Amino acid sequence: MVDLNLNSLQVSEDGRISFSGLGSGIDFEAAVDGIIAAKRVPIDRLEAKIETNQSKLTALQTVRSLTVGLQESLQSLHGAVSFDQSTDLFAAKQAFASASREDGGGASSPANLMGVAVTSNAASGTHTIELLQTARAHRIGSASFNGLDSDIGTARGQAAESISGDIEIAGATIPVLATDTLPDLVDRINNANSGDDATGVSASIVSTSETEHFLVLTADETGQTIGTDIALNDPNSILEDLGVLTSGGASFANELQSAQKARFHADGLLDGANYSSVAQADSVTALGEAGTLTFNDTSGALIGTLVYSATDTMDDIAAAIAGDGTLSAAGISASVSADGTGSTLQISGSSSFNIEDSSGLISALGVAKDDLVIERSSNTVSDLFDGVTLTLFQAEVGTTISVDVERDLSNVKTGIANFITSYNELRQELNFQLNVDPTSGAPDEDAVLFGNSALEEMDRRLEAIVGGGADGVSSAFSVLAQIGIDFIANGDLEDPTLRDTLELNEEQLDEALLNNLDDVQKLFQFDFAASDPRVVLLGFDGNSTHSAAGYTMDIDYDEGGGAINSLTMSDGAATADGNTITIDSGGAKGLRLFYSGDTDLSGVTLDFTVGVGAKLFFDIGEILEADGGVIASEADSLTGQNELAEERTVSMLDRLERERESVLNKFIRMEAALASMNQTLAQVRQITEAMFQDR
Repeated sequence: MVDLNLNSLQVSEDGRISFSGLGSGIDFEAAVDGIIAAKRVPIDRLEAKIETNQSKLTALQTVRSLTVGLQESLQSLHGAVSFDQSTDLFAAKQAFASASREDGGGASSPANLMGVAVTSNAASGTHTIELLQTARAHRIGSASFNGLDSDIGTARGQAAESISGDIEIAGATIPVLATDTLPDLVDRINNANSGDDATGVSASIVSTSETEHFLVLTADETGQTIGTDIALNDPNSILEDLGVLTSGGASFANELQSAQKARFHADGLLDGANYSSVAQADSVTALGEAGTLTFNDTSGALIGTLVYSATDTMDDIAAAIAGDGTLSAAGISASVSADGTGSTLQISGSSSFNIEDSSGLISALGVAKDDLVIERSSNTVSDLFDGVTLTLFQAEVGTTISVDVERDLSNVKTGIANFITSYNELRQELNFQLNVDPTSGAPDEDAVLFGNSALEEMDRRLEAIVGGGADGVSSAFSVLAQIGIDFIANGDLEDPTLRDTLELNEEQLDEALLNNLDDVQKLFQFDFAASDPRVVLLGFDGNSTHSAAGYTMDIDYDEGGGAINSLTMSDGAATADGNTITIDSGGAKGLRLFYSGDTDLSGVTLDFTVGVGAKLFFDIGEILEADGGVIASEADSLTGQNELAEERTVSMLDRLERERESVLNKFIRMEAALASMNQTLAQVRQITEAMFQDR
């Protein structure tokens, strides 16, 4: 009986079955595996190299991600140019509001009267606002309806289904069906107030009881009047039947709220067309002054004169001005108004004018220009002060709201702190990859990029910029340490990855931001100035270098063509496209400028300083470049090595598999031959044994 070990069963590619060692007793499968394993050593080395390179690529991606984070932290710190200054952290503003009253009364909280929002375009300074009235939407109502489920004719107490036809709002025809209920009509009016041709009028229902309901029409925009600013037509007298219009459609039957514009005083602006005196005890007492009032237009040209005597009263002065034909022809009039505080002389004109007095009448009466009343249709005012949006909530006459617009120092500080954090995260990763353990003298086993030339170059470049400081700035604010950002003391560290990271002295930074914000800004940013304000900066890159003498430029302007003809630089060369200038070479290379003038310009000086943030931002940009940057180049090299190694591995594995098959076949043939020989030997033995048995 023959024992079979199924583990030695072999099936070739052509389906042939054999047993390893069945004839020879040798486990040739194990022998072949041993031979192949010995020959596979070069492949194992290649696969190990691929795995190591992949680990390096993963670590390199981590470094790249941290480098991108550092550049992003400098995005709003390096001085990027934008139309609205939104890319400049140092231009960010914040607003604070306070309220006061001259009469000594208690002012409401400014937050209850007005909201303030500012952008980077807002100028630093203080604005004052006095809200006289807020804008209101026009609102009209109908007569009452006794139900919401019956048709509007029945609900109005008229014959069932008696009201039908069309109404027109802002040119849109809105059909009213005889079967419509009040909610149906409201839906149809609101459906017309949608899309590109919206009517601007919304409808709603106000229910005061179960049997009393009202249709209310409201203008969507404050300050607009339905029927005037928004066309309203009633060709079939539907609005009359609903009680919105009076008989004949002459007027509104129920005007719930008239439209009004927002009105306010701002920044002490005066109205040159309106003058008022201080309130006097009465208007009939002789003023005791004699002289001449002279009225001039704003250019100084004479409009007219008025002679007054010592016996004239305030009423006499008002009557004389109002009755003067020359002044009346120029639109100037006067009147006296009286209230509980006394009598006031008011002088008004159709346009601005000035009053001069040869004596003391104007001074005695305290006549002065009125505060200018500014009007807006909306309670959201964004065109009063550049970069400031006011939201008007509630008027309070006599209360002055002061709005202080300041640079947002907390935002700047947060941005600087984010830069420090991002720099330290990258620095720690570089330290981990490049440094040896101070105790063992060997790198960490996971520091797969130890000795990597790309990282060593990054390490040198970053440290040189951060430690080197800004160019062209004040010597008192030329390096980060002077505003409280310094390298950590390496000698006291327990964690070696913290070597050369940055630490922040908050008190020193706060003091610098409060007292020397412009210097801190220049320490970080690229700061440009031209001797002619018509030359402005559009953009820059990391190629521009500071010059203490600056750079001069001459512009040859083609007035007929409306574009720059040619440019001459004191250093390098520049080209123009229309009025846009690009400096192509020299120390100012990389500047993009715009010239808003329309004549030749000679000897304009270009000055700029280059801050740490600007240097670092563009240097990181070079490091991160997809084509030629040190990180990309290193990654491309490792990827190329892996691709080549993988190709070689595939080729060597294919060759090794063919060799294994060949050796295996030789063993199989040997086994077959041995098996045949053994069978022949067995037959001979049987024959021999049989021969001897017969004897």
